Amino acid sequence: MIYKPLFCVCGTYGVGKLAIANNLIARKSNQYIVLNGEITNTPFLPGNGGKMRQLWNDVCFDVAFQTGRSVVYYINSYVDVHENIPDEKLSQMHFITLICEESVLRKRVSEKWGNFATNKVVGSEMSWAEMAVLRNRYFKTYHDEHPFRNMILIDTTDMTIDEAANQVEVYIKQQINLFNQQIKLDAD
Repeated sequence: MIYKPLFCVCGTYGVGKLAIANNLIARKSNQYIVLNGEITNTPFLPGNGGKMRQLWNDVCFDVAFQTGRSVVYYINSYVDVHENIPDEKLSQMHFITLICEESVLRKRVSEKWGNFATNKVVGSEMSWAEMAVLRNRYFKTYHDEHPFRNMILIDTTDMTIDEAANQVEVYIKQQINLFNQQIKLDAD
């Protein structure tokens, strides 16, 4: 089986994943479809998050195979949960990591969630806004410390949703075109 490129748009809450995903969905591309990867966030199943994400990736690869289009999914997940994926699949996975300046991220989370943003995360002394900032730092640090050939970082701080979605889509289409060119070369 030839695995079409799979794109994981990741980042903490408040960086624009859902807004960008909705923008991409509205474009009705014939090259990719957008799915909600958040359904694999399974904090209530300790130790199973990685297995659920592997299963989700398999579902996405299958959807891509059946539809002939790549899958783009968005998720509040770290890249390292995908470490146990077989190389033939991992080589076709692309991670688009969204980050944001901390002050802007705090403002976005507060505006979106109101008073809930200051509530403590269950099992933590941090508020949801503080947790978003901590996770944002992790995404940036992970990207800087673990260069992966199929991972890009997009800072959404000063971008409109359209601008950020355009950057995401340009990367997606570039990678799909490279994949299609390689398939054509292999066939010749």
